[in-house]
This record gives sequence, C-alpha cells and structure tokens, in this order.
Amino acid sequence: MVDAVYVGNLSESTTEEDLKLLFAKFGEVQSIKIIREFALVKLMNAKAMKLAAKELNEVKFKGKKLKTSCAIERKS
Repeated sequence: MVDAVYVGNLSESTTEEDLKLLFAKFGEVQSIKIIREFALVKLMNAKAMKLAAKELNEVKFKGKKLKTSCAIERKS
C-alpha cells in the first residue's frame, strides 16, 4: 500500500506551500514533510498518490528535475 509520494531533488527554496500547489491537481493534500532536499507528500488516497508519482517524475520544478516515486512505510 502506498503511504506517501517521495519527492526528491528539491530546490533548497522549496516550501510546503509550493508542494501543496504542485500536488493540488491530484487531490487534497493531507500532509507534507520536507527533509533537506526531499519531501514526503500524503494525499487522500493511494490512487491519487500513484498518479502524482507517475506524472511528476522528471518534471522541472524550481530549476530542478523532480524524482518522484511511491513511498511505503517500513515495518520494523
């Protein structure tokens, strides 16, 4: 099951609001967590997250090509 969209290769100036606007066309954004030059974005459902990961991969955003994929929570 998809838990979030991994968004890598972010510009250092990227904000949560920037990502919220970028992901809004795929559905309601539930949460965004930026960690250095990558982020985890959670949308309302797995289908929306899969579509966002597929369509945003390699898209140029704030001067850099995004690397996106589906993130699955690791069970310990």
